[in-house]
Amino acid sequence: MTTNYYQAFAEWRIGTHRSTTRGRSVRFFRQTRDHTVIWSVVMRGYYAKVPASVKDCIAEVRCSKETARRIILLAESLGYLQIRPSPDDARRKQVMPSRQSVIEYQNMVDGYLRLPETLGLEPWKKNRPKK
Repeated sequence: MTTNYYQAFAEWRIGTHRSTTRGRSVRFFRQTRDHTVIWSVVMRGYYAKVPASVKDCIAEVRCSKETARRIILLAESLGYLQIRPSPDDARRKQVMPSRQSVIEYQNMVDGYLRLPETLGLEPWKKNRPKK
């Protein structure tokens, strides 16, 4: 059963990566570790109702400040992020996910949560492989 679990997951991931129509923002933010870190910081801020700033994103990545800024600006130009001045301090720039990014992020998380069902396997707690 353990092999089937891992094989089913591999097949599912291949199908996900082959898709060219779903999750465009997800694909963008999974390009590199730094893309993913920026995305995680922005989404954490969104769900905590405390928007991340450009500075918050830069503080978490390993790349240069300039590269982080380029990632954020490219994501904004593609419609995945919105950058706004903070209402409290105009010098601080808030980074918010676009509606598209929120929907695609939630679809991705929901997909992971439904994974055992999607793969035709028992729920995680009952069927989790032992190491």
